[in-house]
Amino acid sequence: MTNSKNSASLMAYGAILTALSIVSLYLSTIIPVNTIFFLGIASCLIPLGVMLTNISTGIIIYLAVTCIAFFLIPDKSIVMFYGFFFGLYGVVKYFVEKINKPVIELILKFLFFNLSFGIMYFIYTTLFTKLVSSVLPIYLLIILAQVGFLAFDYIMTLFVAYSNKNILPKLRKMK
Repeated sequence: MTNSKNSASLMAYGAILTALSIVSLYLSTIIPVNTIFFLGIASCLIPLGVMLTNISTGIIIYLAVTCIAFFLIPDKSIVMFYGFFFGLYGVVKYFVEKINKPVIELILKFLFFNLSFGIMYFIYTTLFTKLVSSVLPIYLLIILAQVGFLAFDYIMTLFVAYSNKNILPKLRKMK
């Protein structure tokens, strides 16, 4: 009975976090001023899922949100940003931070970010008509993206620490 209760609990948490992620992504399309904020909220739900359940459930949440968002979110660039970076980053961060060597962790995180950024930039400039480089020079875009990523990683680290201290104990009491 405990195995089925545990499986049901994992499935329920996964479904709730998936639904919250979809709502957050949808809000990013109807409130365009806060697109990065809502992508960040959806991104933070992946590590919450990993901490609350396990890494397998976190990966399933990421895959489910990406697939569902493809069909429900009208702005496909939001889906692309989530699928290539924001959603995947919580899973990558989990594995990278298991290394427990800050310099190597930082290098791997920046490597992942720059690879994701490069892929997203290529796809975005190829598929969408408005070129990002016409708004900003590419070198400035790259520099700003690095600073933005560092801030994003720091904020996610704070969120994970806050969740471990304040949110997870309350959720675990409800089990």
